[in-house]
Parts: sequence; C-alpha cells; structure tokens
Amino acid sequence: MRIFSRGAMIILIAMIYNVVSLTLDGFGVPFPLNLWGWNILMFIGASQIFSYYALKLTKFYRGIIAILIVIFSNVIRDLIFVPGLEGNNLIVIVIHFIVIGSNPMVPLLPGLAICFISTIFGEYLHEAMNKGTDDAYVGLFRIFMVWGIILVAVGIGLGTKLYTESSMPDGLLEYPHMILLSVANGPSPFQSYFVIPGMPEFLIRGRGPNMFYNLGAALLIIAICFYFIDIKKKYGNFVKMLVYYGKVQSG
Repeated sequence: MRIFSRGAMIILIAMIYNVVSLTLDGFGVPFPLNLWGWNILMFIGASQIFSYYALKLTKFYRGIIAILIVIFSNVIRDLIFVPGLEGNNLIVIVIHFIVIGSNPMVPLLPGLAICFISTIFGEYLHEAMNKGTDDAYVGLFRIFMVWGIILVAVGIGLGTKLYTESSMPDGLLEYPHMILLSVANGPSPFQSYFVIPGMPEFLIRGRGPNMFYNLGAALLIIAICFYFIDIKKKYGNFVKMLVYYGKVQSG
C-alpha cells in the first residue's frame, strides 16, 4: 500500500506541475486536460506502480517485454500521431493523449521499458547487497558493466541513421527534442565551422534506439560509481551527501 500511496502523491505533484508548465509553455491545453502529461514526476510516480506488477514476472519475461516495447514503440507512435490523421479518429486521439501526452518530451513509449529493465538490475543489486561479500559486489559490477556496454552498442548500432526536422517522422510536433539540431546549426560564436547534417536516431529522445542507449549509459554510470564507492571505498563529502540523501528518500 505504501508503494501506491507514494506513487499517487508524486503523480498529484506532477499534475500541479503540468497545469503550470503547459500554461507557461503556451500549449493552450484547457483544464482539466492540462492535468495530464508525461513529465518526469508523472513518470516516476507511475513507474513505482508499474514496477510493482513487473516484479511479479520472472527476469526473463521482463526482459522480453522491455525489448518488445522498445522495438515496437516507434511503429506505435507513428500510427497514433494525431495530426497525420487530421483528428478524424476519436479513439486514436484518446490513445495519443494517454500515451504521448500534451507535451511529448517524456512519452510513455518507449519509457515504459524502464519499469521492466530497471527491476531486473534492481534485483541483482538487492541480491548482492544482501550477500555483502566482495565476490558478490564484483559480480554485480561485471553484470552492470557488460550489459551497459551491450545496450549502448545496440542503441548506437540501431540508431546511426541521421534525421532532420523535415525527415523525422511527424517532425517537431511529436519529437520536440529535434529542435536542438537547428540550435546547433544556428548562428553561434562557438560553432560556425560546419553544418551538422542530421541527428542520429540514438540521440533523439523518444525513439527506440535512444532508449537502448540511455539504459546502457545509465548502467555504465551506475557500474563505475558502484566500483569506486562500494568496492574501492573511495568516499568524499559529495558522495556522503548523496548516500545520506538516498537513505532519506528510501526511508
């Protein structure tokens, strides 16, 4: 029950943020529709509930579901892109609003895969912490490191194709993150030597290869931090602050 109450509270805060942010950003979404939107707080709150049910599955099935979500997320998002249908299909409009939200910066797809992948590695972490031995810690470091490298390589391998705002399926309306390409190629005192032809898909937020890449990069960062902090015992004031903050949050 504690998981649901904590997740619901975070979702409530996210709704308040949505009302303010969507108004300030000029999206013009009327109340009460502006309560909804997959900002990071909304996703964190919902992921606690999703993860609770994901843990009832075995690691193998969670991994399969996560891979399927990432692989098919591009196809699903392209199918439910509302302006492409000229708003004629009410069912598709509702699905798009639920899955993508008012501001598609942090969409449910392919982000839902995180709930299944993170619980797998969370279990490995929990098991190693319970054992508390050096061998268990080193084994955990290797698991995180190897899978981090694999996922980064898969993300880059599948996402090498370059996209521009015009060639990107559904453009800026569905992938606002693409505006960074025009910013990088715009007038700037720091970059005026060459034009970047396009943004690789593994760097475009909301695309499948980007999710593989992000998950792998996150695992690599966790593995490196785990190695220096828990295996090599290299502490500093900054690390102590983070450890204390983590204990407060988990408590």
